[in-house]
Amino acid sequence: MPDDSSQPPGNRHQIIHWNPGHETAQEPPPARSSNRTLYLVLGGCALFVVTVGLTWLVFSLSNRQTEPSSGPASYDSLAIGEALSGDPRASFVSRSRAELSRDTASRSLAEFRRMPAEHPRILQEMIIMEKEYLEGERLLERSDFRDALLQFELVNQKIENFSEQIALRRRAKEGYDNFLVRIERLEMGRNLAPSAYNRAFSAASEGRQFLEQGSFQAAATKLDEADAAMDEIEAAVANILERNMLDGRQALAMGNKEAALNAFSLVLDMNPENEEAVRGLKRAETIDKLDDLLGDAFVAEETEDYKDSLSLFEEAQATDALSAKAQQGVARLKKKIKDRDFNNALTAADDAKADDEWELAITAYEQALEVYPRRDEVRELLQEARETNHEMAVQRSLATAYAYENDRDWMGARKAYLTTLGIETKLEEAEDGLVRTSRMLRVILRYEKLLELASDQAAQAEFQSAIRSFNEAISIKPDYIQLTPDQITVKDLLSAQSKPVGISFISDGKTWVTISNYKLLGKFKEESVKILPGDYEILGRRKGFVDVLLLLPVRAGSPPPTVTVVCDKKLTR
Repeated sequence: MPDDSSQPPGNRHQIIHWNPGHETAQEPPPARSSNRTLYLVLGGCALFVVTVGLTWLVFSLSNRQTEPSSGPASYDSLAIGEALSGDPRASFVSRSRAELSRDTASRSLAEFRRMPAEHPRILQEMIIMEKEYLEGERLLERSDFRDALLQFELVNQKIENFSEQIALRRRAKEGYDNFLVRIERLEMGRNLAPSAYNRAFSAASEGRQFLEQGSFQAAATKLDEADAAMDEIEAAVANILERNMLDGRQALAMGNKEAALNAFSLVLDMNPENEEAVRGLKRAETIDKLDDLLGDAFVAEETEDYKDSLSLFEEAQATDALSAKAQQGVARLKKKIKDRDFNNALTAADDAKADDEWELAITAYEQALEVYPRRDEVRELLQEARETNHEMAVQRSLATAYAYENDRDWMGARKAYLTTLGIETKLEEAEDGLVRTSRMLRVILRYEKLLELASDQAAQAEFQSAIRSFNEAISIKPDYIQLTPDQITVKDLLSAQSKPVGISFISDGKTWVTISNYKLLGKFKEESVKILPGDYEILGRRKGFVDVLLLLPVRAGSPPPTVTVVCDKKLTR
């Protein structure tokens, strides 16, 4: 008999039938026990499904990692080894290197895009590189970092080869332009060296054809051959020029005007800039004028126009160095000029003494002695003038020193004080002034040296040393001295580079990282450090691996770089 469904679940009970004429009814299982069994069965099934699914997923991933790549044959052994070992850092290393290689290629391609595509081959190579770069981008977007890295390395290799081709094309183009300039200048060598002339044209023509076809290496080689052939032409031209120069010199020595004119004219026809030929032609053309120059020189001498007469005699002597009249006239006029200058100096000395201008008198006597140093009577007059001027000279020198000092011309003042002490030794005013100005000059010299040192240190990115040097210079700077525009620029630069810059470091947690002469960072995965601007060496060390050494320029005002330091190359024994 079934359970009474009208009873509440909590009040249900078993009913026993006592009818001996019927079969005993089977007792139904309790409801609570039946539900628990059902739950256990369903849970076991679900756990089995999950277990099978996870096993299939792990097996699939393992097979995918062990399958050979469909990309290029070479790949990053470190990244693959880490991926196979299940290291989660492997994808980061591969991705980092792939992105770095992509950025390198991107910068180079950006430069190439700004270049004019002056040749179909250049345009074709650029299109191929762009396509392969885009393929690397697609691999990177699909997180296929290994193949992306290989793709970008291939692009970078092609970029390097492309740069070499660009350089070869530029060299070939410059070689052809040089050929056009030189061959026009060496047109005269067509008959002097016909073989070399023909070889130059032939090589240049072939080089031009190779250049148009895009064979830049062959074009550069051919144009080098053309350049060598033009060297032969130039040597032949130089030889005929030297022969004509020799003929011209011999004709001048023999007084053969026509022969000299012909020889030097031939030289100038081939080389209009030959200075010796220009001078030789001029001498040949002015031989007839020698007598006219000498005649004018004699007339000027008679009228006591000594300066003009000497100039004419010297011009005649330059025209013909063997002319005896020209040589004698030069010597005679120099003697007359000396006598005139001596007498004028004595007259000037007498006038200065009359006006109590003793410095002028001394100068005049010294000028007279420069003309004739052995005139004893002039020496005696000079000594008398110096003795009379002694006291006046001391006062004038002191006054000059004070004037220089008032104008802050410390070097001039120091020299004036030294001059005063040279006139009157142990003069207290001069000694005090010398000490004072010397001290000021040392301060200024130290100030300028410090500013120069600060500028040099700043140029070498030694900003902190430069700041100390600049501050020391400012601390001793005299108030009246103003900074120059260049010094103000250095000041602004050092001010901008005086604050620390935050630098982000990335490592693998196994490499010991040190900032040379600054700080040991230790082992980490990510670390941020504030560093004063300057140039630093970053050293990475890991036992059993090759050390990594990086140069880190830190500059304020520039985007702070992210530095990756990982020792990933094992030592080989």
